[in-house]
Amino acid sequence: MTALKELIRLEKHKWIAEYAPGKSYADLGGLWGTVNETITIAKLAGAKTATMADIQKMGNEWWTAFDERCEKNGVSDYECINIDICDTDSLKGHETYEFLHCSGIMYHVSDPIQFIQNLMTLTTEYLLISSMTIPEVIENNEGTLASPEGAAHLVHMMPEESRKILASYLVSQGMKADIVDQKKPSDLFHPNGNVKTGPWWWIYSPQTMEAMCEMCGLEIIKSDTNTNFSHSVLCKIPS
Repeated sequence: MTALKELIRLEKHKWIAEYAPGKSYADLGGLWGTVNETITIAKLAGAKTATMADIQKMGNEWWTAFDERCEKNGVSDYECINIDICDTDSLKGHETYEFLHCSGIMYHVSDPIQFIQNLMTLTTEYLLISSMTIPEVIENNEGTLASPEGAAHLVHMMPEESRKILASYLVSQGMKADIVDQKKPSDLFHPNGNVKTGPWWWIYSPQTMEAMCEMCGLEIIKSDTNTNFSHSVLCKIPS
């Protein structure tokens, strides 16, 4: 059985270990890659209940990999549900959780404010959100890109010179430059007109991310930027 301390790699994992004990806990969107899931951390820390919620089709390889990871780490007694956090209507009357974690989705949605509001409908006490972010100022051989608080770049409409600066920065962080290539409408929308959530839609600084959370009425109690491009905020749901 894996010890809790062996699973804690990031600052936000410490927050989960501190705040999840005795709470109903859910990890939304944690299947992709499996290793970023937080159900194992929450359960080993003493969460009352734990639910993995994801848009992935039930029973596919990611669910299987998640089950295997939980078994390997000595974690059982958790629930698995299918959910689309962007389908606002389907969330009405949905079960709520005292602590909700969501990572790696916010920059993939076309409406990040509605996304935050949808997350808020699913939790009663704490909301932990992680998102890709960029520094307020990026300077490299391609030039300077400013992203002050309140600013967000619509990735696929960025001027070419700005896109080159961002692409060069991402490569310097070990990521692929083509993430921010300009996309065709068919890459961004389904045939029925619905928005796809695979591409990056927006990119912003940690300051803008926090401002969006506060705009929605959340109280930020902890924040942390990991390796310059991932920002996490632990928020208290307003009473």
